[in-house]
Amino acid sequence: YMVIFRNPIATAVSNVFYHRGKNLTDEELAETVSFHNQRNCIREAAIVAMRYRIVTEILPKLGFQIYPLFFDEMRTEPARFIHRVSEILGLQVNSNIVRNVMEETSPEHMKRVQDSQHEDINHYQGLATKGTNSRKVRNAELKGYEHELPKNVLQECVDAARFHLPKVLRERSDI
Repeated sequence: YMVIFRNPIATAVSNVFYHRGKNLTDEELAETVSFHNQRNCIREAAIVAMRYRIVTEILPKLGFQIYPLFFDEMRTEPARFIHRVSEILGLQVNSNIVRNVMEETSPEHMKRVQDSQHEDINHYQGLATKGTNSRKVRNAELKGYEHELPKNVLQECVDAARFHLPKVLRERSDI
């Protein structure tokens, strides 16, 4: 099994936009992500920490072959990430395939496709013009939430992540 871990603050913000819509005001985003709301950073940090422990400690002891992957590597080292996934799947890929995959799946490319309003957009799952899962690419930043959340809400999220996440995930998320 391959499991991709993502920064829980980014996940919390992404979930808010996914469930509440893409046109939230800064105030609505802050209220929804904040400490007093059900969908918040505390919950996401705890879930990520629990999943990480299950995936890295419990399932391997039960005989499952688990491959933890990290969203930040997909963004910061896409060629290495693609090679790793290919290796796990037992596939041989050449540099042309890696380059094409990187070009076609980069958030920057997906944002351009999404913003183009082209008729062919619907063949990109997640970018379609209708439905809950549409128009997913808001920005192409790993830590876009740092600019989207008010400082007090961001601090709540950072504190929650520091409390719940194991050291390896705190370091990966630079928290």
